[in-house]
Amino acid sequence: MKKIGVLMSSDFRLPKVEGVKKGLAEYHLIEGKNAAYIIKNANEKSELLEELAKQLVSEGPDVIFVTGESEALAAQKATLSVHIPIVFVGVGSAKEMGLVESYNSPGKNITGVENYYLILSGKRLEFFKRLLPAVKNIAIVYDPRVTPAKPTLSYLQGISNKLELSIQAFPVTSREETLQVIHGLDPKQVDGVMFLCSQLLESVTQEANVIALDKHLPIMGVSEEQTKKGLLASYGMPYFDQGLQASRLIAKVLQGEDPSTIPVESPSKVEFIVNISTAKKLQLNLDPAGLTCVTKFLE
Repeated sequence: MKKIGVLMSSDFRLPKVEGVKKGLAEYHLIEGKNAAYIIKNANEKSELLEELAKQLVSEGPDVIFVTGESEALAAQKATLSVHIPIVFVGVGSAKEMGLVESYNSPGKNITGVENYYLILSGKRLEFFKRLLPAVKNIAIVYDPRVTPAKPTLSYLQGISNKLELSIQAFPVTSREETLQVIHGLDPKQVDGVMFLCSQLLESVTQEANVIALDKHLPIMGVSEEQTKKGLLASYGMPYFDQGLQASRLIAKVLQGEDPSTIPVESPSKVEFIVNISTAKKLQLNLDPAGLTCVTKFLE
């Protein structure tokens, strides 16, 4: 029986876990038969992650799967004195954070799937403009505690200049701040909103979108899960597919490979998803040229 530890920050990331289970079943590691999952969920209370990571380590899993940046940092700290391999997804700038020594040779007890936070953020801005060419002013909402967020803002400034866009950044660190920012946006000065990737913005997606719809402001998100909750569009790797891709790395670890020698992978599948129902509610005329880039439509 292989013991697979899972550290996650919220139920929002459950599709990643389901992807891992599906993928490992294809490697003949079947839950309840020869694989057991020990799941620790912080339920959106990130301050609990370090203690949950310690609890997970004490149960002696063969590998720990983590679903984001905060989880990865907590798991790495908890395994400093004990060698338990870690596989991550949903982490940007893993090298800059110190999680790995390099992407080709992680050099520690950890490997995973990098989410290319900075580059994909630039593509989101570009696709937002392609969908709505008349958009001129974009509010960028981000959590400054996420490691790649600030460098991404500088990168987006350069992208916005090329796209003839004006961007304004709004840092938020709580649900209340996020909703207050959306409430305070003036539709006469802002044409749309773009979320950067973070656990916080995942958790308030639905509430924020209700406010934005009332203001007739479209929001570009980072995941299919957010688009399902009503955002106009998203560009990123679906959470289920992140887990599916990570399952192959977990299988390698469980077969005895050292994670320090397993290269960190880039996303294998990135999708541009548009919610047609939201477009109708906002009475938007989506540009046909932009629609040709869409990989999936949601009703």
